[in-house]
Amino acid sequence: MPDPVRGEFVNIGVIAGGGADWSFRRVSNLGRAAQLGGSATTANPFLQRIAASIEARVPGELGAPFGKGDVEDLRVRMNNLVQLSEARPVLAVTSEEAVNLAFELMVVDSPPA
Repeated sequence: MPDPVRGEFVNIGVIAGGGADWSFRRVSNLGRAAQLGGSATTANPFLQRIAASIEARVPGELGAPFGKGDVEDLRVRMNNLVQLSEARPVLAVTSEEAVNLAFELMVVDSPPA
C-alpha cells in the first residue's frame, strides 16, 4: 500500500497461485499501513474483493477462473491506491504453502492497537 508523496510502501497481503490453485493472505490489521499515510477505507474493500474472487473462483469477463491475467489487471489498474508487485517465483507444492512462505518473509502483521 503506497504513500505516493513519501514513496514509502508497506506490504499488506500476498497472492500466490497458478492454474486453478490460488491463495490469498492479508494482514489482520491495516493500522501500520494507515500510519504511513495509506487509506484503509480504500484498501479493505479491495482486499475483500481479491479474497472473494479467489475463494469463489469467480469467472472473469471471458468465463475463465481467477488467474495471472486478473492479478496483472489489478496490478495495473490499482497502482498508487493499492500496488501489486510483479510476480516472483516461489518453490512450493501448493498455493497455500507459497502464500504462507511469502507472507512470513515479506509482510509485517502488527497486532491491533
